[in-house]
Amino acid sequence: MSLNNGWIKVHRQIQESPMYKRLNSKQRDVMLQLLLMANHSGKDWEWKGEIYTCAPGQLVTSLESITQKCANDVKVQSVRTALLVLGKWQFLTNESTKTGRLITIVNWAKYQGEDTQANNEPNKELTKSQQRANKELTTNKNVKKEKNDKNDKNIESVRAIEKVDNQFISELQAQYPSLKVNEIWENLQDWCKAKGKSYKDYQAALRNWVRRENEGGSMSTGSTGGKKGVMRLE
Repeated sequence: MSLNNGWIKVHRQIQESPMYKRLNSKQRDVMLQLLLMANHSGKDWEWKGEIYTCAPGQLVTSLESITQKCANDVKVQSVRTALLVLGKWQFLTNESTKTGRLITIVNWAKYQGEDTQANNEPNKELTKSQQRANKELTTNKNVKKEKNDKNDKNIESVRAIEKVDNQFISELQAQYPSLKVNEIWENLQDWCKAKGKSYKDYQAALRNWVRRENEGGSMSTGSTGGKKGVMRLE
């Protein structure tokens, strides 16, 4: 089936989601486009030189392709930041290579699955939930507290990432015209993802990476484990 056919589900409850409330308009646009672009059923793609079957909720795409689907004011940098933010909220995972970007919508089956699957045994599930209610009361309170703590950390991280906007990158690019600041920013994000690391101040982190790159001591090579250099404009 063509991706231009069919429809997706968007529950009204999303309006109360801490993630959705934190997303700006461009990030919401990217989120919606990814839901529309994701495969509803399995599909074969060429991925890393091999034939790969994308599961429902996955898509192989590029930053440029996502940008073209979004509104005119959404640029590649906006998409890149949106993917990082949505990843922080565990809405998606994404893996990039030179030939494509594999994106997985984490809870696709839960929200986009067939209604019949969700309603097969409602009474059975209701009985189970009633039996577990008292046992899980204390556990749920603890889980909720842990979830709230995690959301607070995510919000702090998202706010720090959002400060690295197009204006900030343009200012850095003007200061270091011989460097490719966008690529350095992308490498920094990939490095954070690979290392499971985050910064309280991403502006300061990027500024430091750019400064080191300009001095010839790239933070994206060697022991830091990031991508290799290639960040100078010829």
